Formats: sequence, C-alpha cells, structure tokens
Amino acid sequence: MAEGSRGRKPGTDPLIMGLIFGILLGVVLSTIAGQWWWIVVGVAVGAAIGAGRISADKKKRGPGSDGT
Repeated sequence: MAEGSRGRKPGTDPLIMGLIFGILLGVVLSTIAGQWWWIVVGVAVGAAIGAGRISADKKKRGPGSDGT
C-alpha cells in the first residue's frame, strides 16, 4: 500500500489540498478587504492545515511506521 493512501482517494495530497483551500480563502479575503496580502495569509493558513493533517495521519499510524 502506498504511503498515506489509507483512507483517502489515490492522488489526494493533504498539503496540496490545504494550499488550494488557503488560496481560495486568501482570494475571498483579499476581495473583501481590497488588500493583496490576504492571499499570502491564506496560503500560510492552508499550508499549516495541510501540515497538521499530515502530522495527524502519521500520529494515527503509530511509532515506527514512517512509510519506508
């Protein structure tokens, strides 16, 4: 079984999905506020969400299961 494929569709990467979510959030906030830098904030939030999902997935698998 491929690393990280358990419980998700093949080809969905939590980091990429988090970044897409962050870009969308940033664009919406940027449109509302009229300031471009909200896009950067959205991408940072999305990356944090993606990294958190990866960390939680690794924690669920337990120690010693690094996928190698």
